[in-house]
Amino acid sequence: VAFIYNGVAWALLGWVNTYLQESGGISPLLASSMVTLFYVGLTSGRFACAAVAERLKYGQMLLVLAVGTVVSYPLVIFGQSPLLVALGLILSGLFMSGLYPTALAYANSLFPALAGTVVSTMSLAMTLGTMLPPWWTGVIAEAWSFQAAIASNYLLLIPLLWIAVTLLRWEGHTRQVG
Repeated sequence: VAFIYNGVAWALLGWVNTYLQESGGISPLLASSMVTLFYVGLTSGRFACAAVAERLKYGQMLLVLAVGTVVSYPLVIFGQSPLLVALGLILSGLFMSGLYPTALAYANSLFPALAGTVVSTMSLAMTLGTMLPPWWTGVIAEAWSFQAAIASNYLLLIPLLWIAVTLLRWEGHTRQVG
């Protein structure tokens, strides 16, 4: 979850400005302001997630966040207007905002005696996410197109959905057994 969250977010933040300028003929000022919209969504999402997370179980929260990200991210990739792309960026930030904190809280609740190891492992995953997806985004953009490059990171969301569904099922199973 940490790798996927950071990978998709950093690839998007690192390349959206160039992607928008090349694909839509958007002014550099408008394109660069789109990054701010992602952060508006991210900040708003952190507050919303904190309020909602108390009522939901970790698996439910991760599933809501994963589905929201899967639904909103295509607006960034396929948005035909700057308004749709802006909406996609805000919503992507909103839903992605709680992925890491929820996964961290969940992992620490499962392994409280290993909290330091959990945090370190997730930090390593986030570091790799910061490096690899932005790199392959650049490679794919140069070989094909920015739209293909941004879309390639959408493929990371498939394992995210699988992880969320698996954790939700596992969470339900452990409540029945425990």
